[in-house]
Amino acid sequence: MNLQNNEPAQSSQNIWTIILSVVVTALLVGGGFMLFQKNQTDILRKEIQALRIQNEKISQDLMEAKKVTVIQELTSQDTAIVNNTQPEHTTSSLCTDPATVSDIGRDVFPIDPKYKGITLLGQFFTAYNCGPTRVSNIFGVEGDIYTLGVTIWLKGQPSQSLIETYLSIGFNCYDANSGAPCKSELGTKKIILDAPIKIEELIKLEPYHEFFEADDCIDCG
Repeated sequence: MNLQNNEPAQSSQNIWTIILSVVVTALLVGGGFMLFQKNQTDILRKEIQALRIQNEKISQDLMEAKKVTVIQELTSQDTAIVNNTQPEHTTSSLCTDPATVSDIGRDVFPIDPKYKGITLLGQFFTAYNCGPTRVSNIFGVEGDIYTLGVTIWLKGQPSQSLIETYLSIGFNCYDANSGAPCKSELGTKKIILDAPIKIEELIKLEPYHEFFEADDCIDCG
């Protein structure tokens, strides 16, 4: 009689043991999977961060490389100007023809036709484009200094870039008729430099030669 009453209880206990085992197993498996997933997420996050840092470094390296390239190009251009190197003109007759002699006995070197009207700076610009040997023969050039004072008559209103350039290298602006300092955009103008200047500074006016009507030296005989 007692054995029969114990059988249902034993069966019930076995069922709960099985259920408990299943639950524990599920929790262990689930917990392990979650831990594995968390580890994988952490690893993935670290890899993404590493890739981001690597990409930022690559971008910085590329930007630095571009900066170096630009600086090298600008340095090459500046060096060419400072060294008076314009290879395309060195074999031109403008660079090889001898000077003629003016009425007052001064050497006058060939002038590139594009500098029509500016006989003083026209000689200087042309010779400068030929190289240092040629420019050293120009009247007023002593070493790296242009010693003559210069007056340049302008065609109409100068561009803002020209104004900034001639002011930066020491020229002053005057009304061509009254001689008064420039105060407005009206009237014909002339710019004057009455002190020696480095030839590397004076050559900065060359890109604006089309704005120049005529020129002359100051107290040069």
